[in-house]
Amino acid sequence: MSVSGFIKLHRKIQSSPMYQSLNSKQRDVMIQILLMANHTEHEWEWKGEVYKCQPGQFVTSLDSLKNVCAKDVSLRNIRTCISILERWQFLTNKSTKTGRLITIINWNTYLVKPKKSTKKPTKNRQRPDKDLTTNKNVKNEKNDKNIKTLPPALFQKYYELSKTFHDHQKAQHPNLVKNDETVIVAGAKELDRLIRIDQHDFDFIRVVLGWGVRDKFWSTQLRSLASIRNKGNNGSTKFDNLVANYEREKQATPEKRLLSNALACEEFVNGK
Repeated sequence: MSVSGFIKLHRKIQSSPMYQSLNSKQRDVMIQILLMANHTEHEWEWKGEVYKCQPGQFVTSLDSLKNVCAKDVSLRNIRTCISILERWQFLTNKSTKTGRLITIINWNTYLVKPKKSTKKPTKNRQRPDKDLTTNKNVKNEKNDKNIKTLPPALFQKYYELSKTFHDHQKAQHPNLVKNDETVIVAGAKELDRLIRIDQHDFDFIRVVLGWGVRDKFWSTQLRSLASIRNKGNNGSTKFDNLVANYEREKQATPEKRLLSNALACEEFVNGK
C-alpha cells in the first residue's frame, strides 16, 4: 500500500450517481480504497515468488480494509461496498495467492497532475471531472429509474448462478421446478435486485442458497429465484427468512455448521 502522494477528489463527485447511491459507511470504504492504491509500480516477494502491482492496484484483505475504516464499519459493510463498486465499474476485485487484488478502473482520473498551461480551453480542463461522475451503465434511465443495464460479464455471473440453482433444483424436484431459459433469466434479474437494491453480497447469497437447497424444509420452498424477494406473512422476503434460518443453524453448532455450509456451497457451485 502506498503511504505517500496525493489523490484527486473533485467536489463534483457529490453529484455522481454512484457516490449518491452509497451510504456513509460505503463512502468511507470507497475513499480508503482510493488512498490504499499504489501510485507507482510495486513489487514484493512471498514464499519464494515475486509479485507485482501496477499503479491503481493493491493487494489487501477485508480485515486490513476494516482497520483503516471507521470503527462502525463491519466486514459485511466492506463486502457489500466492494460488490456495489464493482457493479458501477469503479473497481475490479480478484482473489489471489497473497490476498484480494483490488484494481481501480480509470485510476489516472484520481491522480493529481501538474498543470501544463493555464490557457487551455475550459472544455479540456473539465474532462477528468466528467469521467469521474458519469457511467455508461446509468444513461437513459429517465423512463424507469429502477432499470439498470448490467455489464455483460456481471450479468453472466448472475445468470450462471441462476442456472446452477435451477438445474440443481430441477434434478432434485423434477415435478416442482422449471429450469427453462425464461426462468433462469428471471432468476438472474432477481439476483441483481438482491444485490443492487437489498444490498446483499453475491458470495453471501451463494452460500445461503447452497445451504438452502440442502435443507430439508427449504429445499422444497426454493422453487424459483424469481420469487426469492416475495414477502411472506411475517412481512419479510423469502430470502430474508432463509437467511434468518441459516444464521440460527450456524449459531446452534458453529464449527460443524460452518464446515457443512462450506462444503455445501462448494458442491452447489460446482453443480454436484
